[in-house]
Amino acid sequence: MSCDELGPEYLETYEVKMNDYGFREAPILLHTDGLGPCIGVCIAWRSWAGIAHLGSLDEHDELPKFIAESKEFLAENIVRNICPIICGGDPDEYAGDIRESRRVVVEAVKHAGFGKPNLRWNEPGETTSLVAYLKHGIVCVESNRGNNREYAIVMD
Repeated sequence: MSCDELGPEYLETYEVKMNDYGFREAPILLHTDGLGPCIGVCIAWRSWAGIAHLGSLDEHDELPKFIAESKEFLAENIVRNICPIICGGDPDEYAGDIRESRRVVVEAVKHAGFGKPNLRWNEPGETTSLVAYLKHGIVCVESNRGNNREYAIVMD
């Protein structure tokens, strides 16, 4: 079953807004939309996930708080087994800033001790959504261009 077919099975959803983050457990569908130049990060394990929608990486950046709170939900010995999904970051408008933001996010996730991140950067002009289908164990990067990608959530 593809990501496109899973959404109607969820009775409850939670949307993470720009410059914010959230955590949920199954059976909720957790998502953030409108990732153009913004960067989305998903950390997921078993039936739990956290998603951050990062609009700008400055002194008000939510990334360090998101990572710290994510790690509170996880046993220390499994953090290295989780490969976060990082997406978005359309370089069309702010090429230099976006490239630097991409680098900062990837380095922060690696420095926090997570496994190698799954990267799905936007192409120029592309918009994506980051969706955690928690009861199905799948995180999807859904593109307005139809080139979606699926990532299995680590279960053990």
